[in-house]
Amino acid sequence: MLRLLDALAFSGIWVASAAAALAVAASLAFGDARPLLAPLLAFSGTFAIYSLDRLRDSDRDVTSAPRRTAFVVRHRRSLATCAALAAIAAAGSALAIGPDAIAIALAAGIVGVLHRRLKRLTGFKPGYITAIWLLTVVGLPAAVTGATRGSILWACALIGPALLANAIAFTARDREGASVWIGERRALMLARIYATTGALLGCVAPVALAPLALVPLATLPALCAWRGSERSALLLVDGALIAGALAACVPLR
Repeated sequence: MLRLLDALAFSGIWVASAAAALAVAASLAFGDARPLLAPLLAFSGTFAIYSLDRLRDSDRDVTSAPRRTAFVVRHRRSLATCAALAAIAAAGSALAIGPDAIAIALAAGIVGVLHRRLKRLTGFKPGYITAIWLLTVVGLPAAVTGATRGSILWACALIGPALLANAIAFTARDREGASVWIGERRALMLARIYATTGALLGCVAPVALAPLALVPLATLPALCAWRGSERSALLLVDGALIAGALAACVPLR
């Protein structure tokens, strides 16, 4: 069981599943009855980028994430092969969607390549991670469905606080970002405030988009139960994104 949990948490499958689930939820909110390409691109692209980062940065990650680093070192060849296949799948999906998706995929890929340098900028990491995730899980479905600007902004307003809270929690665990200045406890409190704000926005959001508020709502208890261990942090907080997104996909009518 622990091996299975490690494979989910440390390989990139879990975080990529969160991206795919969020893309499905946003696609349905935008009116796509059978979302496929956007979630596929979100999953494969996220898996490829996160795997690449973990493979390239294993030497420096050994301090902040020793369990994950050990997993990556043991399965380096398999992860590299899967990352390459995922990148091919992402490229094919982007081409099938069109120019907007290609531009989004390129932007995400560039940020992924530059992540090793960008994350050294204290306080900047949660912001750019949230932005690139929104570009992926909201921008791609919008490119497929032709969603209106208002719908896109509402989707970002509802999902964005959960993604920002997620990023802050992980930077706090790694002693990066705002936690360097305000401490881990206050950083986690800030993350909970963001998640609460996103959940409350669902009360005034348009009916079609209001279910997306379940994403920050699911994130809030995960942050309250935060313990900071590598395995539980990944499975719990990223799992909250998956749970909230899947709940948002359930029709209420």
